[in-house]
Amino acid sequence: MKNVVKVTALSLGLALASGFAAADENIAFINAGYLFQNHPDRQAVADKLDAEFKPMADKLAASKKEIDDKIVASRKKVEAKVAALQKDAPRLRQAEIQKRQEEITKFGSDEEAALNKLMEEQDFSNKSVIDIGTGSGILMIAGKFLGAGEVYGTDIDEFSMEVAKENLILNNISLNDVKLLKGNLLEVIENKKFDIVVCNILADVLVKLLDEIKYILKEDSIVLFSGIIEDKLAEVISKAESVGLEVAEVKEDKEWRSCRLLVKK
Repeated sequence: MKNVVKVTALSLGLALASGFAAADENIAFINAGYLFQNHPDRQAVADKLDAEFKPMADKLAASKKEIDDKIVASRKKVEAKVAALQKDAPRLRQAEIQKRQEEITKFGSDEEAALNKLMEEQDFSNKSVIDIGTGSGILMIAGKFLGAGEVYGTDIDEFSMEVAKENLILNNISLNDVKLLKGNLLEVIENKKFDIVVCNILADVLVKLLDEIKYILKEDSIVLFSGIIEDKLAEVISKAESVGLEVAEVKEDKEWRSCRLLVKK
């Protein structure tokens, strides 16, 4: 502490001396910095300051190194995950494609067979038809084979759209002879009504879709639904009746139900 006081007193003295020197042109300028650097107590004061602040400085340096190390480690982990994803991406994509293909293969299951049977019983000649949630496009194909005029298909899934296109072409149906639209029903169908609406989709989705389906029906439209599990049939019928439809026929195939509905007169 005495050394610090000495330095402070010395500094004040030098400041005063500098002021007096400036007042008298005959007195040379005093370099206070030079005197301080060469003062005998300077090193002692410097050592004292080092002793007081070095632990704090070392701690800050250690903390910075720790943070830097964590940043580097984190960056390496991210890079490793990205590299792993890039490596696995082709396999994962192929696995997903395979899964989708298996789901599409099941399209010839019991519930769809029932809908196909219902379709065969209707007069499709020159009728406008829409398949909502077309999936593999098989009901669009059936509609064309049964003599429909305009055939539309909608789906929200890009992969299903591509599969539907392939299946249409494989069945010698030109993509120019049908309309395949990606998106929600009323977003892709505007001011268009259909003679026949077909839909093979889960009951929960079907119930929600009915609020949109009612806007694409003519006064004499026929609506064909399938893929309805037995326990959900009453819910679907109740919703259909609330939007102006009435049940004309229900077909059973094991636990699955399909039905034909008409617009209420």
